[in-house]
Amino acid sequence: MALYFQDFPTLGYRFGNETFTTNFQNIAAYVDVIDTVKDNLAYYTKYEILDGDRPDVMSMKLYGDMSYYFTFFLMNDHLRESGWPMTAKELLKKVKKDFPNTTITTLDSLSGKMKVGQTITGNNSGASGKILKRRLDLGQIVVGTTQSFTNGETCSVDTGTGLETIVITTSQEEYLSTRHYEDTDGYVDIDPAVGPGGTITPITFYDHYTLQNNLLRPIRVIKPESVSSVFSAFKQAMVS
Repeated sequence: MALYFQDFPTLGYRFGNETFTTNFQNIAAYVDVIDTVKDNLAYYTKYEILDGDRPDVMSMKLYGDMSYYFTFFLMNDHLRESGWPMTAKELLKKVKKDFPNTTITTLDSLSGKMKVGQTITGNNSGASGKILKRRLDLGQIVVGTTQSFTNGETCSVDTGTGLETIVITTSQEEYLSTRHYEDTDGYVDIDPAVGPGGTITPITFYDHYTLQNNLLRPIRVIKPESVSSVFSAFKQAMVS
């Protein structure tokens, strides 16, 4: 990181409630050298970030020097905006953390029943949990539990004045449940009372995370024979 910031211009900056200013590198400084290079085929080539590639390791692999790792971020806006792609292990850990519950799906109407905050129980499996979310467009209920309900079983909620029931079609870990459906043209709405047809594809939360992560992998990298001269021009522009 020091190699990248060492030639940044400095400015006087007052931190917090300090009385005096401190000379500090202006990390907002930017020059158009990289913008020129990343649009010039003579200077860059395309690369696919592999699972487990770290910026420093990739810099060593491409340039024989770990110090040029920051050029990947300068050359690719999407890496600066969204970060480096996660490994398969990191991605799985994140999606499980973000969607840790159980999703049950039903063809029964959820109108006016199975409300958020109520406890739903499987009559056969005995699985139960608090209803956290209802995704009515997909006929889904997200339940705050890691227990598995039995496909096809009747589930009930005790409202205090009686039982509300639904028959579930599927029970899945939330991260593996359907986020949306797609066909060849993109997103598709379904009738939750009928379910999806056979010509559309369910996209799970895990699928979605994987697809978004993979979009980060194709990048532009400065050609090895040009990286030294490009970096020199960048340094010169920063101090001029």
